[in-house]
Amino acid sequence: MIEITQKYIEKLLILISSHPTPFDDNLHRNLPTEGGIYRVFEAPSDWRESIYVGKTSNLQDRIYNNLLMGNTQAHTLKRKLVNAGFPNEKAKQYFKNNCRIQYLEISDERQRSFFEHFTISILKPKYND
Repeated sequence: MIEITQKYIEKLLILISSHPTPFDDNLHRNLPTEGGIYRVFEAPSDWRESIYVGKTSNLQDRIYNNLLMGNTQAHTLKRKLVNAGFPNEKAKQYFKNNCRIQYLEISDERQRSFFEHFTISILKPKYND
């Protein structure tokens, strides 16, 4: 168990030290189409101040198409922001003006799930249930 925990701690350190990617015009082409874990946060902020952590089988599709460009049914975080008083277009502007994303590619679905749960339990993002 200690070995597994150490492995996830190492992955978490890689995630939170990765280059923060802005929600800008280059986002679509900067994101890989591989599966992985992603962390959304306001910039600047401390690594402990996450807004949302999620997993996906396609980082580009999930982050760009669903979260940034999609409607409220396309992504949990967007739906929660709209329910908190952000109209859909304002949520999009909020991401572009205030947020950054970090991600870690993880190809194995099972490992993504385990690491997502671990990351949520450590970072306690504001909009994850």
